[in-house]
Amino acid sequence: MIREPAWVTNVASGLSEWFYGLFTWTGLSYLTLGFVVSWGWQCGKAMVKRRKIEFRWNSLVYIACALVIAWVMVETREANQCIQEFNQALRVRSQITQENDRLSIQQREIIYGWMHALVFPPPHIAQLSNSDPKRQQWAVQLTLDTDEVFKKSLEQQRENDEKRAANPLPAPTCGE
Repeated sequence: MIREPAWVTNVASGLSEWFYGLFTWTGLSYLTLGFVVSWGWQCGKAMVKRRKIEFRWNSLVYIACALVIAWVMVETREANQCIQEFNQALRVRSQITQENDRLSIQQREIIYGWMHALVFPPPHIAQLSNSDPKRQQWAVQLTLDTDEVFKKSLEQQRENDEKRAANPLPAPTCGE
């Protein structure tokens, strides 16, 4: 793949920004003002030279078409900006959701590991009877350790919920 020099890319993006800048409401009003001033200038020249002023309807049609195209471009640009803002909000929410999914998987693995360890204890604990104080102490300590790890995971999930509340999806403002 052939890469263009940086200056070509900068010039092209600068020109496209300039071109799109023409099709904003301000640019559209300047364009209309330019058409009106140009028409006034032509009428003034004709009056000075004492020539008859001819009005061509096709000129009005060209201006109307240009204004409609400009209006469509302005509306399209505004819709694209709205879509970009919404996509940015979705990306932030998606990151929070991915983290929440990771924490949910982690919590399920913690519970699975705890239950598995209680049902299938290590060999030196399994050989002890269920009423042996060492086995009971091991089970209580395993439960306390699991509870501590699970609480940390829940706290991270609460922080994610706070992030989600701090980054709500934006209200639909397109077209308003």
